[in-house]
Amino acid sequence: MHKNSYSFHKLVELLLSGEKVSTLDALILCGVSNLTLKICRLRKRGFKIKSQPVSYNKVVNRINRYGFLVLPKEMALNELVIREYWIDNSNGQ
Repeated sequence: MHKNSYSFHKLVELLLSGEKVSTLDALILCGVSNLTLKICRLRKRGFKIKSQPVSYNKVVNRINRYGFLVLPKEMALNELVIREYWIDNSNGQ
């Protein structure tokens, strides 16, 4: 399997497992450097993908379930925002 295909499939696996994925998650956990393009492709394939802004610290805490990522003090105090995506499995209710 080609490396890019593997990265894409890893991303799809993560989303299908119910996880929310940000650009940072996609890069660190899946090796996907252009999440926006991959999300666009998934939407074209019929996946209903939602998104919302979340704090950078929340994303770092989520990544820390898999490894150890520490923000510099300046960033930890800052209220940076990053967008996260997930597959909407609701039936429109």
